[in-house]
Amino acid sequence: MVYQIPLALRQRLESFLSRHDVAGGALLQGAEAVSRRYRREKGESGGGLQVTSFDEAAAYAAVRMPATFVAVSDVLGRLREGHPDFTPLSLLDVGAGPGTASHAAHLLYEGLGHSTLIEPNRHLRDVGKALQDEGCAWEWQDKKLARGAVLPEADLVVVSYVLNELDVKDIAQVLPLLWNVARGALVIIEPGTPLGAGVIQQVREWARGETGAHILAPCPQENECPLAREVGRWCHFSARAERSRLHKSLKGGADLGYEDEKFSYIIVTRAQGHVFGNRLIGHPSGKKVIDLQLCRETGETETVQIPKSNALHGVVKKLGWGDGFDS
Repeated sequence: MVYQIPLALRQRLESFLSRHDVAGGALLQGAEAVSRRYRREKGESGGGLQVTSFDEAAAYAAVRMPATFVAVSDVLGRLREGHPDFTPLSLLDVGAGPGTASHAAHLLYEGLGHSTLIEPNRHLRDVGKALQDEGCAWEWQDKKLARGAVLPEADLVVVSYVLNELDVKDIAQVLPLLWNVARGALVIIEPGTPLGAGVIQQVREWARGETGAHILAPCPQENECPLAREVGRWCHFSARAERSRLHKSLKGGADLGYEDEKFSYIIVTRAQGHVFGNRLIGHPSGKKVIDLQLCRETGETETVQIPKSNALHGVVKKLGWGDGFDS
C-alpha cells in the first residue's frame, strides 16, 4: 500500500515551503544536509538531528515528514488493529520534530483532544507550529528526554525516531519515565537499521520484565526474540510513501513516485489486546504457492508455504510485510 500525508497537511506544507528559496538552493542545500544525517546520532548533544537553522528545519519537514508520517501511521494502525476499543483522548509526542507523529495520531484517532509535543530544537518547533492546524489543541514544550524529566500523563505516548540518539544506559533510565506517564499505550518507533532494531530490542527486554506491560505488536509472543539469535537479521518493517513533485526535486530529481521507509517498532499497552499468532517479517512471494517469512507464537522464525489448496491461502494472499494473522 502507498500512503500519503493528508491533503490538508500537504497543502499547508507546500504553501509553507513555497515561501522558501527552493530553486535558489537554500532549501535544497538544507535537504541534502538533513538527508545525510536524518537519523538521530548516538552521543550527539543538542538533539541528534543537529538541525541548526530554520531552513534546515523546513528541509527536514519536506524530506522526512512524508516517510515518517507513513511509518507512524502504519504502527498506529497496528495499535488500533490489536486494540480496537482503545480510544485515546490525550497524546504525548516525545521528540516531536515538526509534529509528524501528532498529525498521524490525530488523523487516526479523531477523539484526540489535548496533545503535548516535546521538542528541544526551536527551529523544528517553529516549523511544527507553522504546519499546525489552527483548530488543534497542541501544547509545544522545549524539553529534552533525559533522566529526571517531568512529563505530562497521556492516554497515548508516542516516541518516534528519538531513542537511538541516547546511550544504552540513558535509554534504560527514560523508559520508566515514559511508561509511568502512558495511561493506555506506549508506542516507540526507530529507523529500520540494525541500530534502530537494537534499540527496540532493548525496549522489548525492559517490557518483558515490567509488571502490567503487555507487548501488543509486532511480537506474537513475549519470550526471547528469535531474531536476536540470528546473525545478519533484525526485526524491521516497511511502509511506502508517495513523493510529491517538490519531494522529488529535493531528493535530487528522483524518478520514483514513492519511497520505502524502513522502521522498527514496539507497542506496549496497559490492557491486554489481541496478539496475532503470526507476523510477516518480510515480503510474501508467489501466487499459487505463497512463501511467508513469519515470526510465530511458538517463539521461532520460519518460512512456510501456503498452497492454494490450504484454507489460509485466501487470507494470506491479501497480506503484506508487517501484517499479522492467526493460524
